[in-house]
Formats: sequence, structure tokens, C-alpha cells
Amino acid sequence: MLRESRSPRKLSSLEHSSLALLWFAYNLQWGALLPVILPAQIAAIAGQSHKELANGLIMGVGGFVALATAPVAGALSDRSRNPRGRRRGFLISGIIINIISLTLLGLVGTRNGITPFVAAFLLTQFACNWWGGPYAGLIPDIIPVDQQGRASGYMMLMTGAGTIVGTGAAGLILDKSGYAGVYLFVVVALAVCSAVTVTFSREPRPDWRAPRVDWQAFFHNFFPNARCHRDFYIVLSTRAFVTMGAFSILPFFQYFFADIMHDPKAILHGSILLGSIAIATLPVALLAGRSADSAGPERMVWLSGWVMAAAAALYTIDCFVPSWSFTIVIGLVFGAASLAYQTVDWTLALKVLPNSKDHPGKDMGIWHVSFVLPQALAPPITGTLLHIGKHYSAPVAYAITFLITACWYVVGTLPIRRLGRA
Repeated sequence: MLRESRSPRKLSSLEHSSLALLWFAYNLQWGALLPVILPAQIAAIAGQSHKELANGLIMGVGGFVALATAPVAGALSDRSRNPRGRRRGFLISGIIINIISLTLLGLVGTRNGITPFVAAFLLTQFACNWWGGPYAGLIPDIIPVDQQGRASGYMMLMTGAGTIVGTGAAGLILDKSGYAGVYLFVVVALAVCSAVTVTFSREPRPDWRAPRVDWQAFFHNFFPNARCHRDFYIVLSTRAFVTMGAFSILPFFQYFFADIMHDPKAILHGSILLGSIAIATLPVALLAGRSADSAGPERMVWLSGWVMAAAAALYTIDCFVPSWSFTIVIGLVFGAASLAYQTVDWTLALKVLPNSKDHPGKDMGIWHVSFVLPQALAPPITGTLLHIGKHYSAPVAYAITFLITACWYVVGTLPIRRLGRA
């Protein structure tokens, strides 16, 4: 329980920005790692003939680590009695470990074998979700209900900006400075952004007089009642399926450029393309935010989901008739829809969040499962499919992958119409 309620005053733009800045670092980190750094590093360590399978399995194991960590850390932070704020200790400790793990990944490079690389990557997953779960709970802790829409806009802005900087800069830095340089770039960004968020976020003080945790009741009531919170689980499942689509192809897009587009600089050009798409589609996010304010986030989620499904299906054409022009145009369409979806993601989650006043860290941590569970499931499926299929026909293997991706988006979009119905 909190000693003081969330402030009814209107937060300034500086306060909103300071709170959301850590989300910029989060998206910069994973925008750099998932589509650019890790696929290149895994391919260099595992070899070209096993890169897809190794990538899929490593990402899958990392996803399970994240799956277990985020909701538990969020729930534990709900019950923290730290006098300076119940989330603060988790943020500081998690970020310190995150910085150490990223440093280890840079030191491992490509010359020390797969075992130290996997160990450092799993530590990164643990650390990022150790602070990520409590950070998700920090938003409803600090932001009054009538300002959560605006807060979601700042989170969207940091999502887009972090993705742009992470994906766009990673390939360039990797090309010039190697793995040590690019990981140093991510570490500095994470350290600076986290210092600002931790320093300037005014957390409500926890009540040190609250009763100690009843661990039996804690685990018994860990998941919200499905009958009472039906919409929460609908959003949870739809987001999970949409994320299944994203992680079915995102970690392997670099390999698509190399194997299908036959680009000798797939790492660099893939990074520049993804960053450029993120920049070009950023205005769409602003329009999506305004539309969501007037019509509700459900309609924007519905529309963007169908566009992402169509774009993924159209990429099958690129598998058999490779064209950079086609790749860029469809990438722009997909990027615009994806950013529009992410624009209203936080708004929709906060709208259906149960018991946000008592334990938002736990509930946002459970909601975060819809992002990390697909990381454990989708990459191994895609990696295995591409590893086996490319020996028969690489274009067919990638085409099947894109069709599966489109199906995940369809399944993740259909249930949105059921929100709010008894």
C-alpha cells in the first residue's frame, strides 16, 4: 500500500519526459540488439549454416528467462517498503546488472565461443526484466488517471525515438567500431537515461506500517480473476499474438537481406533501413494518437493489426522476386502500422488494468508477459523452419515464415472487437 495517493496535480512536460526517458533506453537497447547486433554476433559465432537455428534457440531461452522475471519483480516491488519508493531499488539494481551484462556481451565479441555469449545474454534478459517489470508499475504509481493518455503519448514518443536511434545507429557503429563500440554506445545510453528517470521521478512513499506479505495469499491471488477482468485477458492475448508475429521475423530480417536480397552488407544496410523506416513513419504515430483520443484505442489497434498482417503477407512476393523498392515500400507500410499499434499500446493496457492502485507492478508485469512469452516461442519456430527449409529452398522457407507471421497478426487482431462486451 502507498502512504500517499497519486498526485492530482497536472504533471509538467519535463516530469513526463523524465519518467518516460528510461523507456527510450529500453527501446534503444532492444532496437539495437534484436534486429542488428545479436543476429550478426550469433551468425559470426555459430556459422552461416547454423545461424537461424542458433538464433531461434538462444532467443527462445532468453524469452523464458524474461517470462519468469518481469511479473515476479513487479509483484515484489508492489510490496517493497523502500522509504524512497517501492520501485527504486529494483530499478537501480536491475540497471546496474544490465550494464554489466551488456559489457560482458561486448567483451565476448565473436571469439570466445557460444557458452559465454549465451550466459551474458541470459543475464541481460534477467536484468532488463528485473527493472522492466517494476518500471511498468511506476507509470500508474505516478501518473493520475486523467493524465495517463498523455503519459502514453510520451511513452510512444520514446518507443519511436529509441527504436530509431537503436536500429539506425547500431549498424553504423558496429561497422566502424566493432562489438565493443556498439555495446558501449548502448551502455552509455542506458546509464544516462536511467539516472535521469531515477533522479527526477517522484514516487509515492510506501507505507512501512503495512502488514508483511502473506506469501500463500500472494501466490494464490497472483493472477487476476478472469471472469471479473475479461478485457484485461483479451488485451493480454491479442498483444501476445501480435508480438508472436513481430518476433517471428524481426530477429531474422538481417538474414533475409543476406540470403534473399543477396546484400553483402546486410548488417549495415538492414540497420539503416529499419532506422529510416522508423523516422519516416513517426508522423503516423502522432496521427494515431489523436485518432485514439477521439475514437478510442481499440479502433486503432484493429486497423493497424490488419495492415501489419497484409504487409507481412505481401513480403512473400519479395521472396521470389527480390526488389529493394518493393522491400522499402512495404517496410514503410508495415512500420507505420506497427508504430500506430505501439502508440495506443500503453493506453489500452492502462484502460483494462485491474487493481492498478494496489499492485500495478504485478499486473503490468503480467501484461508484460504478452511481450516476453512470444520471445520464447516465436524465434525457435522460425529458426527451426528456416534452418530446415533453406536446404531445400530459401525463398520458400522465408515465404512460409512471412505467411505464418501474417497469421499471427490476424489472430491477434480479431478478438479486439470483443472488448467491452459482457
